[in-house]
Amino acid sequence: MKVLLISSIYQNAVVGPARFAKLLESNSDIDAHILTSNVKETATCKSVSLDFKWWQKKLKNYFSIGPYTKRINELKSNYDFLIYNSSILVDPKRLDSSYIVMVNDEKLANVSFRFRFDYLRRLLHRKLEKRAVQKASKVIVNSDYMKTRIARTYQIPEHKMYTLYKGIDLKNKTKVFEDNLSSTRPIQVLFVKNDYIIGGLLDLIKALKDLTEFNFELTILGTGEEVHKVIKPFDHVTYNVKGYTSNNTVIEEMYNHDILCIPARHEPLGVAVMEGLAVGIPTVTTNVGGLPEVTQNGEHVWPCNPGDPNDLARQLRKCIKNSTLRKEKSKHAKAFIHKTFGFDSVVTNLKSILSKG
Repeated sequence: MKVLLISSIYQNAVVGPARFAKLLESNSDIDAHILTSNVKETATCKSVSLDFKWWQKKLKNYFSIGPYTKRINELKSNYDFLIYNSSILVDPKRLDSSYIVMVNDEKLANVSFRFRFDYLRRLLHRKLEKRAVQKASKVIVNSDYMKTRIARTYQIPEHKMYTLYKGIDLKNKTKVFEDNLSSTRPIQVLFVKNDYIIGGLLDLIKALKDLTEFNFELTILGTGEEVHKVIKPFDHVTYNVKGYTSNNTVIEEMYNHDILCIPARHEPLGVAVMEGLAVGIPTVTTNVGGLPEVTQNGEHVWPCNPGDPNDLARQLRKCIKNSTLRKEKSKHAKAFIHKTFGFDSVVTNLKSILSKG
């Protein structure tokens, strides 16, 4: 069973699809190669050369379709399965329907009218995604929530839809998390999300502003430099922006912080939350999208309402003040994640999906 995974997102390990691609590439139970852009080719990683003109950069995903399709047609005879980890890269007119599409989030399914260029770009991407999933032989999503959402939005028959939890590598999460949280020193809060707006960073900053009885150091991982524009300094809050980083660094940061806080406004699954629970770090998040499937309906976290900084502040305060509950939630969360979301089970489930007619 030889698989070519086409993934435009590969370098930034904070992004779920990139983590999935790297884990699949390194797994010995499935012969998987990655096709991505502008990297040095290896035995398991193939490359597409992309060089955009200045006027193409706003629509770079659209202008990537041609080069990707050309390279895929050169390689596809060597593989049993073509799996698109980036749904908008598919060109169905130049491929037969034997390809498989993964839809990793609901951003395009949620496109609503806004009178600006970004709306037109997203509308184009939505049309590309819809065309790709409707003509694919199988559509794989990363939660039961997404299965219902995508099937309804794009009118996909149920027999084509499959849920595959992306899962995580448990090998670097065997250490015991040390709960050293103390209100006598700055409380170390970690935020991990590529899209900081959807991840709820602005809500987190507002919540920390109101928690004046504590001092905080907020570390922000996975974002670009533009995040500096929204950071607001307060006397009791300092910031540490580390940007894009490796998955191993993300895990180390989780072990070195007191609380993981990702108050997401939209979340198809929540791989960063999943990793935090596997580490054992106390976690504050919402119950949107696929997160209830990761948190057992909020049982293992401090659940807050999305877009509600006041409720987020309340949940953070509860987490900080109850050391007994932190230890209890950490213990049960870690056991649940290790049992349910290990990457070995992901590979087993993927092989089962691929083997179905």
